[in-house]
Amino acid sequence: ITRAALVLAAFTTALAFSIILPNLPSRIAAVAGLSDPAAISWHTGLITAAYTVAIFFSAPHLGRASDNWGRRPVLVLGLAGFSGSLVLFEIASDLWLLYMARVLAGLSAAAITPVALATVGDWSPDDAWRARRFAWIGAATMIGFMVGPLLAGTFSILDAKLAPPRPLLAWTSGLALVSAAIIAATVPGVKIHSSSYARAATRGITGGSRTSRSLLALAAIVAGCVAAFDVHLALRGNLGSGAPSLTIALMLAECSAVMLLAQTLVFSPLVPPKATRWLIAPALGVLGLTLATVSDVKNTTELVVGVGVIAAAAGIAAPIITYWTAVIAGEHQGEDLGRWIAVTSLGQALGSAAAGLLLSHGMDTAVFGVASALALAGMIMAARLPLRLANLMNSAMP
Repeated sequence: ITRAALVLAAFTTALAFSIILPNLPSRIAAVAGLSDPAAISWHTGLITAAYTVAIFFSAPHLGRASDNWGRRPVLVLGLAGFSGSLVLFEIASDLWLLYMARVLAGLSAAAITPVALATVGDWSPDDAWRARRFAWIGAATMIGFMVGPLLAGTFSILDAKLAPPRPLLAWTSGLALVSAAIIAATVPGVKIHSSSYARAATRGITGGSRTSRSLLALAAIVAGCVAAFDVHLALRGNLGSGAPSLTIALMLAECSAVMLLAQTLVFSPLVPPKATRWLIAPALGVLGLTLATVSDVKNTTELVVGVGVIAAAAGIAAPIITYWTAVIAGEHQGEDLGRWIAVTSLGQALGSAAAGLLLSHGMDTAVFGVASALALAGMIMAARLPLRLANLMNSAMP
């Protein structure tokens, strides 16, 4: 039941984000009484950035707190805060309250997913067990991102006055509290020492910090490339492609679905967890090459194929990077996974901002060029990573 609560917590965080974000401009307009599209866009960007910045600065500290004080208090406070942020967002009558709600949401989200992953790591009897449970949490997050816009769209059709759909926010807030209650009742209140496998991963090893930094850099690269591509895809209908909005929406849904399938296969019994380290560099290479070629694609069918390949490559690389970040963290899983979500959020923010800036100047080809170059640089960086990880594991084992 505890594992189910951890999965529910990850799902709830992603669900709330994907419900609020598409409806954020209309909520800002309603609360602030704005009608100027430029002003609405400005505040939408700043409020979204406030959420990301809150995660970036707080996640490593909250992860370290969970290492020192135990997972339960950090998870419970995070989920309670996240629930409160949704209520505040709903009742906000001033623009500054919307900002406060999203900052609180970011601070709270930073205490949920990375600490949930660290909790799984605490209980891992072996790497296969850890990999499967990581896949569950990753899948729950991806499903939350997929389901949120669909539910929001359905409710908006049923009642155009609900922006964002108020019953959905209320239910999501309730889900966060349910998860918090279960975790409070089932997760031990004191720190659980990591499994012998996790503890051994960094005991007396030199080079672990350098490898950890490499993994974090790769996580930021993957997140930035996917975010830049998503921004381009979302705006593609305005870039002369002639693609209808429904087609673009389906492509975005395809991206999430393929990433979900890819990470599920990677951490299935078909792939030994230790062998996953060999997939990072090839996945980044495929990501870089596809980004380099998809910029000239005009045909919708070819674009659908390109979206699928990009999503599959990212869906393979991202969860493997997360998994190995946790494996080599040893006693510092909370802190290192906090850094992971911080750099991932930063990568997403920079990727989205850079893509928006380049697209606003008509430099759509440059978006793919920069993203492709970063992914290929990541491939080079990851080339020796499997050997470094193997050496760390061999050195750690008694």
